[in-house]
Parts: sequence; structure tokens; C-alpha cells
Amino acid sequence: MSISYLGPTTSDGKPIFLPNLFPGNVLLYYAGCGDSREGGRGAGPLFQLSSTTAEDKVIDVYFNDWVYLAGGALSWSGGEIGDYAVLDVICPATPVTPANGEGNCNVVNGVIVPALGNGSYSVDLSVATPVPAQTVLVDEFTPSTPNGYWDWSEPPTGLGTITPGSPGAASWHLIAAEITLVRFISKMPLVGTGSMDAQVPAVKPKKILPQWKFRVTLHNSGEKSLNLTWHFITARITTV
Repeated sequence: MSISYLGPTTSDGKPIFLPNLFPGNVLLYYAGCGDSREGGRGAGPLFQLSSTTAEDKVIDVYFNDWVYLAGGALSWSGGEIGDYAVLDVICPATPVTPANGEGNCNVVNGVIVPALGNGSYSVDLSVATPVPAQTVLVDEFTPSTPNGYWDWSEPPTGLGTITPGSPGAASWHLIAAEITLVRFISKMPLVGTGSMDAQVPAVKPKKILPQWKFRVTLHNSGEKSLNLTWHFITARITTV
């Protein structure tokens, strides 16, 4: 039996193997700003915060398409003991409105459930924010069982569409309250002037949906000038 290798090789024919965090259909994207729904990719706010007083300065940023997040870096100046940065991924609330028994959904313990025109609430699915509806994984190789109520088209670009799914077996939930999905940076101390590389090559990249938001909090503990900048190492289907 023979095995054929079609990848890159050295000058003397030895195969070259390089670790790759991402699948082959995406492009590497170093992001120093977010996107804008109106202006497009790269038209969102710059990844920077400044503060001159004791406060929590907060910015929400997002991308118009899903991205793989592999890491990033942050830099700061003017820090003192007690200053820190936080990075969360937020799923905004899916808004519902009372419908007097004629709506397309009900809300059960904050979870939005489809209804066939007889629900207590109405939901505009064009602005809904899907949340994965899965039981806890036993390990990386054991698939979990979805227990949601909604389907999402999962397009390569854009927000896609959300439709009612098989009750209790669909892949997505809609939640009527804002929730924090993950905290990537928890009160990272910012002292003096410095920087931090937040890339961990061995960690599997996380897929961040376009409906979700990155929320960065800069905590200034006193009356002085404190500055923070950062970038994300991501991959996405298209970059322009």
C-alpha cells in the first residue's frame, strides 16, 4: 500500500506540516475595530477606551458575520493598582411585546416558545438573538442533544433567518433577557504601561455569532488618565 501526499514539501521532498487553528474555507482577520450594520465590515468603533475619572467605561462591538475567535492582545497606559479590564461575550435580549392571546410566542421562565397565533407575546424574529440550545457536553467527542425551540439558517455571512423549530429538539433558544455567554478576560490588572498577548494556540477557536456582542469594560479606580487598546485574532468567510 502507498500513500500520496499532495501538500507542500521542502527542497528535498520532505512534507511540511503546520498547525492551523481554522478550517480551510476562512480567511485570517486581525480586527482592530468592529463592524457596522449600516456601514459594513470594518466600519464599527475602534477597539479603544479612555477614562479620566473613577468609573467603568464600557463599549459593545460586533461583527456582521460569524467569526472564529482565536485570541488577541491588549495594551494599556496610566494604570494603577485597582485598575482592570473585562471582556465578555453578550447575547442581547430578544425583545417581545404583549399580544393579548394573539401572538406568535409565549415566554416561559425567560425562554421564548413558539405559538400558533394564540400566544401571550409577539416576537420580531428579524431582530432575535439565538443561543445554542444544548445539554452540557460530556467531552469534546460526545455530541450533545439540542433542546431548543427555534431553527437558525446559519449563513456564512449576515444574520440569517430564525424560524420555529421542533419543540424541545431544535438547536437554538431565544431568551427574553440579556445574558452573558462567556467571560474571556476577568478583571485583568492594568498597572503602569504594558501589554498582554492573549493568544493560546492549543485552544480550539470559538465561533461568535453576528447577533452577539463583545463587551469590553475598562475599570478606572481613580482620578487619572487610563487608556486601553486591543485587537482580536479571528477568521471569517469574507473580510471586505
